[in-house]
Amino acid sequence: MKYLIGMAVLLSSNVFAQYELDIIDLNSLKSDGMQIERKITDARGVINARNQATLKSGINGKIIDMPALSGTRFKKGARLVQFDCRKPLADVRASKANVAIQLQKVEANKEMATFEAISEYEVVVAQEELNKAIAEKESLDSHVTSCEIRAPYDGQVVENLANPFEVVPANEPLLSIVDTSHLEVSLIVPSHWLKWLKLESDFSFFVDELNAELHAKVTRILPIIDPVSRTVKVIGEFSPQEVKDTGILPGMSGSALFTDRG
Repeated sequence: MKYLIGMAVLLSSNVFAQYELDIIDLNSLKSDGMQIERKITDARGVINARNQATLKSGINGKIIDMPALSGTRFKKGARLVQFDCRKPLADVRASKANVAIQLQKVEANKEMATFEAISEYEVVVAQEELNKAIAEKESLDSHVTSCEIRAPYDGQVVENLANPFEVVPANEPLLSIVDTSHLEVSLIVPSHWLKWLKLESDFSFFVDELNAELHAKVTRILPIIDPVSRTVKVIGEFSPQEVKDTGILPGMSGSALFTDRG
């Protein structure tokens, strides 16, 4: 009986000592001249994409091509949506011709004004008509730039929100896209960690879905503390190469491992 009691006390002491190692401040403790490190493993996190967007139409028009389907990968600058822009392009050509006509009128009026064949008022009116024609052409040129939508970055299509041959109004959602090469992890950590947790702090992140460990670095610490839970949101970033090698995706979750050096 004494032996069993002694073993129970010894085991309890070991468990308590291990628990203490995780929660007490070890700033003043040294071992063989080396500072003891504390590992913290209870910070959960979710992986998010740094770039994600819903692309919308800039014009009223008919979609004639949408080559990227859900899950399709694309490169920056790739054409994702094409509208039928035959009429807008014709309007641009007409406006260009009108600018040329108004320019000739201005030049002719200026020449006639030197001979006092017309009044100065007519010269001014011709110049304003030219300015108006130029403004209309610029407006139509801007309209034509919305005839196609190109990818703002490398990524993948999350969801098609419209289909080819549909006529959609301006500002209609067309595609949901995400950049899967630049990923971040959002962590909620105790606010007292800010005593040692700083920007550029390194940490490891164990991804549950892949059973894989990645390295990350703290890039942002939100400037607001939750007074109820006494927590703060921390954002870390993975290297693009490690993201590519491991195949992690937005929405995956896991645990962060920090090392507090005191």
